[in-house]
Amino acid sequence: MQKYNIPIIGSIPYLESFKDTREQNKSIIKKLNNIPIEYFSFIYDLFFSINNIYPIKILSITSAFSNQGKSLINIILAKIFSSLNLKVLLIDGDIKRTHVHTRLNIKNTFGLCELLNDQNIPIEKAIHSINSNFKIITAGIRKKNLDTKILKKDNINLFNQRLRQLKNIDLIIYDLLPLSKADFYPHFYKEIDLLFMLVQENDLIDIEFKKIIKKSLKRNLFIPALIINSRNYKKYQNQL
Repeated sequence: MQKYNIPIIGSIPYLESFKDTREQNKSIIKKLNNIPIEYFSFIYDLFFSINNIYPIKILSITSAFSNQGKSLINIILAKIFSSLNLKVLLIDGDIKRTHVHTRLNIKNTFGLCELLNDQNIPIEKAIHSINSNFKIITAGIRKKNLDTKILKKDNINLFNQRLRQLKNIDLIIYDLLPLSKADFYPHFYKEIDLLFMLVQENDLIDIEFKKIIKKSLKRNLFIPALIINSRNYKKYQNQL
């Protein structure tokens, strides 16, 4: 069995209060104030430790497959970091299956797709405020005939350069397509300063999961750590 030497840095237990959120396609905005922050402390502790050495502007939690909770975790992290007095901008970059606007009860009429299509539009025009520290850019309306234009490497690079220059934003959190769909826009992943991967217990022995990891590493995509959905994560520490 090939070893990839990607450590598992911690676990996120199942959050009962968010049960059936995806299936019911409902807002979670009211529940965000009752998140058990201690479940996520290892993530922000690691973030601040790394940030002291290597400044991190763009962060993302990804997953190998859909329906594994990455969007929910990215939203929760945006809420937690904003509560720690960081000014956070959450961007819904999963333009194929956009969910973030629904979870935060925001209309998705103008967002990332429109900004990528016309880089003369000020980014601030697409920013919604959840509170003074928590901002969001929705995915916007995807037009398939524009995919080739908006997802070009140079276009994505230019947009992220503009993002990094935004005033009054300390941290940008991207919610992107899962790695199994990353061929759709591989250049977005190259822009992430710190990327963690959310995995289910069964993923670690799944052949397709291992193929996705192998392909991602061949592309020089740096995945420094995994986060597992299990309280008993230490027993899996040496599996990948």
